[in-house]
Amino acid sequence: MNQTINKVTVYPTQLGGRHPVFVKIDTSEGISGMGEAGIAYGIGAASVCAMIKELADKYLVGKEASEIEAFLARTYDLGFWTKGGGAIIYSAISAIEQAMWDIQGKTLGVPVFQLIGGKLREKIKVYSNGWSLDANSPDEYAKRAEMAVHDGHKALKMYPFTTPVGDRKLNLFEIPQLRSASRESEKLAIERVKAVRKAVGPDIELMIDLSTVLTPDAVIHFGKQIEGLDIFWIEEPAEPFNISGLRQISTHLSIPLATGERLYTRYGFKDTILSESINFIQPDLGNCGGVLEAKKIAAFAEPFGIRIAFHNCASPYLTAVSAHLAACIPNFAFLECFNYLIPEHYDILKGTALEDSFSEGCLLINDKPGFGVEVDPDWLDKFQ
Repeated sequence: MNQTINKVTVYPTQLGGRHPVFVKIDTSEGISGMGEAGIAYGIGAASVCAMIKELADKYLVGKEASEIEAFLARTYDLGFWTKGGGAIIYSAISAIEQAMWDIQGKTLGVPVFQLIGGKLREKIKVYSNGWSLDANSPDEYAKRAEMAVHDGHKALKMYPFTTPVGDRKLNLFEIPQLRSASRESEKLAIERVKAVRKAVGPDIELMIDLSTVLTPDAVIHFGKQIEGLDIFWIEEPAEPFNISGLRQISTHLSIPLATGERLYTRYGFKDTILSESINFIQPDLGNCGGVLEAKKIAAFAEPFGIRIAFHNCASPYLTAVSAHLAACIPNFAFLECFNYLIPEHYDILKGTALEDSFSEGCLLINDKPGFGVEVDPDWLDKFQ
């Protein structure tokens, strides 16, 4: 069945202080697909909306919805600034590409994971983020961690250098600036990590996110003091393109390193993978170029023994999208989930029970056509 794209609608939404951007693609046969740009915080949402509209006008409307590779090739080869492009253009491409996969699955009556290789696993391991957003003292971190473990989570990520300064819904933090941290803030960060490890015991995976705010020497100094706490990884220990810094840190620390949420396409990941200084890479299906591009990134990393932990900071729709690819790649490790970001986080999914699919540190994906979830149209229409 031919599915010609005849309409593209963009929704710049607001969800708990974040601003996910959705795109809905309608076809000539009455089938629609949804995608999400992974730029739900920071700057750029308005620019992504404009970029989606421009891409739709130039390369999408009037084309066959199933021609996903052709769309990617057109935008990469003809867009000019696409080569070497960053978050804005690749978030827009990612959202459109996801919607095209959703249409393809619905057209054929199959889940997307069947179209990209089929499942290797029934359960998707997740790690919880957001559980510590309003914690400050080590005791508060410990109590929040105990709560998350009590709720069934087996892996937790924390930001030991951050300090909440407002409503946890807005995810407002004070973080070290000018690439340095005082002795006092480093000591507090170490005590927070120690308190969490003591609270959750030895069987819970614990990840540390530094968000690129420290210099390599400061990361090494901090890392040396937590090496005995069985840390699963240190995330974003250096600037995204600071390959020499990653090598320096990996040489001096025994803790595995992870990075990738601010790298785009396999071309952007190439040097990081080839550096052999990273144990986990973290493409975001909402900004790395989409589902197919993330699959290529994972395949590129596999011969180097690098595992994939999908970054996932946006709405629960992108959680469902990421789970389909996570089911299909052999070197998958973890999917990020914000179970505690806001109480209404999962409410935007109409007629689905994604929240109820979490069990014992894993996410179960359903067999419904496309990505198997739908964003509430009444909620979306408020932002059209």
